[in-house]
Amino acid sequence: FFSLLVFGILAVYFYTTLEAQIKEVLLKNLKDNYGKNDAWTAFFDDFQQKAQCCGVDPKSPNPFKETRWKTLTNTNNAADYPSSCCNITVCTDANRWKKTCVDKIKDMANENKIILAIVVSSIGLLLILAMSFTLALLRGIIVYYSPVHNQYP
Repeated sequence: FFSLLVFGILAVYFYTTLEAQIKEVLLKNLKDNYGKNDAWTAFFDDFQQKAQCCGVDPKSPNPFKETRWKTLTNTNNAADYPSSCCNITVCTDANRWKKTCVDKIKDMANENKIILAIVVSSIGLLLILAMSFTLALLRGIIVYYSPVHNQYP
């Protein structure tokens, strides 16, 4: 129970740090692996399509320009962004999804934080009930096997 409480306090405390770390990891992997690593590219494309987001950091104008995808698959420079950033084949700044994937992840976390709080609270309540039951059972065992118990009908 106390570990859940500590985890909850730490989650609130490190929320902003966590966002920065997610952004940093995604941006690094995007620049290092997008277009090089097929599994990473497929994962990121799939996430962008399903979440309807594009890129990682709104402060970074176009992180895809620094990827292997831009140099290998886009020699004509017609598309500034991969097709997973929009609903059409040639994706430019004008027709891409404007929301970043980090913002979408934040939105998903905020939408589900009530459910998460209910689940964590329920687990904590179950732990308290289990602890109470265990203590009551222990007390019953101690009373039953104590010498004083044999004196009462």
